[in-house]
This record gives sequence, structure tokens and C-alpha cells, in this order.
Amino acid sequence: VREMIEQFAGQRAISLATDDDIDLLQALAESLLSRIGQDGSVDYEGFAADDMAFHTALLGMSGNGQLARLYASLHVYSVVRRAHFIDHGNGAQDNRGRSPYVHVHAEHMAIVAALRARNPALLRSAINDHLEGVRSYARHALAGDGLRKSGKA
Repeated sequence: VREMIEQFAGQRAISLATDDDIDLLQALAESLLSRIGQDGSVDYEGFAADDMAFHTALLGMSGNGQLARLYASLHVYSVVRRAHFIDHGNGAQDNRGRSPYVHVHAEHMAIVAALRARNPALLRSAINDHLEGVRSYARHALAGDGLRKSGKA
């Protein structure tokens, strides 16, 4: 459901979002990096707040308030937050020993670039890639595999 909503909102945002809207989205994506320490530690509460603000802004650019309310009612961050706290105690790292959150930043920046290019196919792909990463992370963390074993991120 989240993928359908974000894909629909993204496609509407291609024609409705202003350059200022996209600049705001980019600033939110860039703020994610400020939440990752040099040692790979993460200010997760801040990171999650910035991430939620990014997705909320994207939904807002669709011009459809009902869609944004539906998205908020899904509580999509509950599962991701649970997965983070399960995996966080395992010292989550990607297969190169980096914080997996660096990849989340890159995925958000790909969404911004596709939106800025007003490219529907590229935007669909960027949103899909990001949400597949979220699904994989949550699936492995909730299964107790951890990121290190999954090779994801």
C-alpha cells in the first residue's frame, strides 16, 4: 500500500511540484547525513524525523490531502522503527562496514534527482528501489538476520 501511495503521489508531484518544493525535499534528504556520525553511529530519532518529513513532503506535493492522511494512517514507521531497534543492538553495518543509513540518504537523493528531472520512469524506479531497501531491512531485522548477514544496505 505504501508503494502504491508513494508512486501515485510521486507521479502527481512531477507536474505539480515547484522548484522550491524540490529544493525543500533535497534539503530534507541532505539533512539525513547530519544524523550519521563519523563512527557510523546514528541519531536515529532525528534520522527518523527527517525521513518522515521527507516522505510527508513528497506526499504533500501530490496536492491530495486525502492521500496524505491515508498515508499517515498507515503508521509505516512503526515497522521500520521496530526493525531499527532490533538490529541497532547488533551494530548494524553494510557489507563494507558502513552505517546502512548512508544508503538511505543516497536513495532519497535519487528520488529528488528524478523529481527534479521530471522523469516519471526514473522516479518510479527510485521510489521502488528505496522501498525495496526498506522492506529488505525490516524483513531481515525482524527475522533476526541483521544487516551484516543479509548483505543489504
